Amino acid sequence: FFSEKKNISLSFPASGRKAVEKKAGGEIVVYNAYSSDSQTLVKGTRFGTLDGKIFNLDSKIIVPGAKIEEGKVIPSSIKAKVAAEKAGNEYNIGPVDKFFIPGFKGTAKYNGFYAKSEIGMAGGFVGEEAYSTDEDIKSAKLKITESLQESLSAIILSQIPKDFKIIEGAKQFSIVKDDIGKEIDANGNFSAFLEGELTIIAFKEEDLFELIDNLANQFFGISKREGEKLKFEAKERKLDYGAARIDFENGRLSFAFNYEGIYWQPIDIENFKKSIFSNRENELKAIIFSIPGVEKATVSFWPFWVKTVPDDVNKIEVIVE
Repeated sequence: FFSEKKNISLSFPASGRKAVEKKAGGEIVVYNAYSSDSQTLVKGTRFGTLDGKIFNLDSKIIVPGAKIEEGKVIPSSIKAKVAAEKAGNEYNIGPVDKFFIPGFKGTAKYNGFYAKSEIGMAGGFVGEEAYSTDEDIKSAKLKITESLQESLSAIILSQIPKDFKIIEGAKQFSIVKDDIGKEIDANGNFSAFLEGELTIIAFKEEDLFELIDNLANQFFGISKREGEKLKFEAKERKLDYGAARIDFENGRLSFAFNYEGIYWQPIDIENFKKSIFSNRENELKAIIFSIPGVEKATVSFWPFWVKTVPDDVNKIEVIVE
């Protein structure tokens, strides 16, 4: 089993268009410079700027009581999220030195409770906006999936030893994580993130050949004993694989195959050379044709005056076709 994970993040143009109204929002710091008592501000509490823009609290907060030291009030503070009262880009404003709470107007708390923003408000918009359609998302997912599969396949194949065989269907790709089309950038593009995992099952083809060769020898009526070499070996092979069936739970790969092979019984050349020392031509031919499976043979002595096989194996050449 060879497995690898990888993620890819790309941008794609969003083809959809829709009318939208969005309210600007941001973070403020609310101060209590009024008393040592805490103050509850409910969700929706209004905070106003000097030029009349209103922002509402996203949720209820409790502003802690101020500290009183030597008769002086040291303001306490708490951060809070707010959203504009109306949609539109006119509420996309910069930092504000002081927000007032209109609800406290006419009371002593009006000057005692206030807020500031260190970062401006953003996100306000009224108009037409791009969005990713189902077809956009489907197309993006398909393209990234193909790219992931190609990339992962290249990575894994570079790691698999050359003596391993991979057959059709012995791969499994799965998407581990995805995040597509949720955010649209200023250029009308949406992001697509995918993380995938590819697993490839491979096996040593030599193991399969060994199994087939054992079966072939049994077919010829010969059983291999431990430590022995097979008497019949494949001279020619043709192997066609069917599609694989993977059982990941049990770690098994199943497949059908068609096999054709021509087998022969190899000759131990060195021992054969030693067995023919000093034999004449007719004796040599008798020995050759006593070997099972020999169809024809040519014997040649050189130079012409040589009449017997030399006693030196280096002077004997045997060619088996």
